[in-house]
Amino acid sequence: MKIREAINRADTFKPNQYSDEIKMQWLSELDNRIYNDLFLTHEDNPYADIEPPEEGEEDQRLIFPYTDDDKDLLAEQPYDILYPSYLMAKIDEANQEYGKYQNSAAMYNSQYHDYARWYNRQHMPITNYPGRSKECYCQISPI
Repeated sequence: MKIREAINRADTFKPNQYSDEIKMQWLSELDNRIYNDLFLTHEDNPYADIEPPEEGEEDQRLIFPYTDDDKDLLAEQPYDILYPSYLMAKIDEANQEYGKYQNSAAMYNSQYHDYARWYNRQHMPITNYPGRSKECYCQISPI
């Protein structure tokens, strides 16, 4: 899914006042989470040319700083539905509509975990990834 498509889907279901730049920042944060939680911790990382953090350091870099809405997002179909869901949850959170946010976040978290479980089944985990213990190599953080 392209960034523009994710933004359009979210805007269709949840009209809002937030700029595309803010939504691209949110999508960038999500793809950085996917990169850190899944791609870095498994073999066959499609972005293996990006240097990992030093031993014992948490990676805080923004690897995917999106500014072009024609770029492809990391999660592939059918799991790319998590992007509009994430945007809708962020919109509810920003609007301080916490009842709606709980529902949107639950939907997003379910979709993210479905994607992470699929990714874990398809790719062999790296058990000695720098900066992470063996126990947390595929830990998934919720929204």
